[in-house]
Amino acid sequence: MKNIFKIFISDVKRIFQNVVAVVVIMGLCVIPCLYAWFNIFSNWDPYGESSTSNLKVAVVSEDEGVTVAGISVNIGSSVVEALQENKVMGWVFTETSDEAVDGVYSGEYYAALVIPDDFTEEMISFLGGQIEHPDIIYYENEKKNGNRNVNNGNGIMWSNDSISRIRWICYFCFPWIRCCRTLGN
Repeated sequence: MKNIFKIFISDVKRIFQNVVAVVVIMGLCVIPCLYAWFNIFSNWDPYGESSTSNLKVAVVSEDEGVTVAGISVNIGSSVVEALQENKVMGWVFTETSDEAVDGVYSGEYYAALVIPDDFTEEMISFLGGQIEHPDIIYYENEKKNGNRNVNNGNGIMWSNDSISRIRWICYFCFPWIRCCRTLGN
């Protein structure tokens, strides 16, 4: 064991006596570290708010809403209000679906969410006994950037999550509203 330490110490002394060897060894230690630091820093948070909030996603609600038990309900506008508060994506709210879709195809927006005119009606269809699944129409510009499609997927998952919460409210609140209204009459 003593011989191993003697050999190691003599090798270290010889290395420090040769300037070229010191430079090569320092380069072998520093260059991989620099590569790793720059690579990790550049990809630190690709799906975080600071990265995805710059992506413009057009949102338009054409939902007409319905009246249930004397109460006017428009879930499409509730979704738009929830997205206005959300800062995960760069939501841009347009007036018409044509404007949103044209913006996607022209490259102005990365994607577009179009809430159709019968969205609320389909969302609360369970009150009538026949359940219909509401759809949100999604357009994306795949040519803009391949990585951004993954980011758009994250934003869409968030909007689907908020819609699921609204659907939960509809399933549990509207029957109670109907019951209370019936008891009040």
